[in-house]
Formats: sequence, structure tokens, C-alpha cells
Amino acid sequence: MRLRVVDQGTASPIASHAVPYGIARAMATDADPALTLCTPASPYISVGANQDVAREIDEDYCRAHGLPVLRREVGGGAVLLDPDQLYFHFVVPRRLTPERAERLFPRFIEPVLRTYADLGITARHRPLNDVQVDNRKLGASAAAEIGEAVVVAGSFLFDFDMETMARRRDSATCSAGASPTT
Repeated sequence: MRLRVVDQGTASPIASHAVPYGIARAMATDADPALTLCTPASPYISVGANQDVAREIDEDYCRAHGLPVLRREVGGGAVLLDPDQLYFHFVVPRRLTPERAERLFPRFIEPVLRTYADLGITARHRPLNDVQVDNRKLGASAAAEIGEAVVVAGSFLFDFDMETMARRRDSATCSAGASPTT
């Protein structure tokens, strides 16, 4: 089996979503899996498939600061994505994936952990879908079935805009969600 790698390089927020989900929708049952990679050209907020934007995001703040808010097709919480991250999607024919999430996430988080190890970071999987270092969450992954494919998304965080992420609209809600990565 081959793995097709689609390196988008630096991509617009819309392209960073459109390419992997387009591949998923076009994927045939007998296709080879694909891995998409991209670095967002500019910051934006990515909202999980099942989230209520009005409850999770300070939309007035985002508008005032030019932060587009896009809904992704995989689940998980709202995240701030920016040029200091490498965003990835594994797009795999459903026939090649475990049916249960508790088996799906470890399989796709393993190469993420190996990559962190190559960078000198000792990360580990924290079920169900998180990556942590020294008992602190570094990131997470999210998944969805799209057409004949399963898509698992996540990102590598190289730096983080703590000021934007930590800005609070009220005592319970951050402007860009509760997690730095998906």
C-alpha cells in the first residue's frame, strides 16, 4: 500500500480545509491513503463539526481582529490555527480503519508521537485523542467519516499566540476556544 502525500505548503485558511475534505469526498473504497500537510498562511479559528459557534467563539473579537471563523468537518473543540503550526490530515479509506475511536486514535497518533520524538520531544498519547508532554496537553486529534474515507486531523505546534488564545470574553469562554491545537 502506498501513502499519497499532499504538501500544500503555505495555504489559505479555506484551502487548508478544502483540500483534505475534497480528497475524502473523492476517495474510492480501493484508493491508497493520503496525508495532507499545510501551514496556514494567516491565523484563523477552526470550529469543530458539532460546536455552537455563538457559545464557543467571541465572534465580535474575531471580526474586529480579522480572524476568520471556519467550521471543519471533523469534531473536537475550537482552535486557533496560525503560521506557527503544521496542520495535517490523514485521509484513509474506511475499509482500512478500525471502527471504534479507541482503536482509531492510537493508530494515527503513533506517527505524531514518533515525529515529536525525532524533534527531541517526549510526547505520549492520552486517551482518547490527546497528545501530552509532562502531563500537559500539547495537542489533540479529531476524526470524522466523510464519504468513503475516515479523516483524522491534528497539528504540530511550533509556537503559540498565547495572548490571543488566553483573551477572555467572560470568566468561562476564551475568544478562540479552549485548546491550542486539534
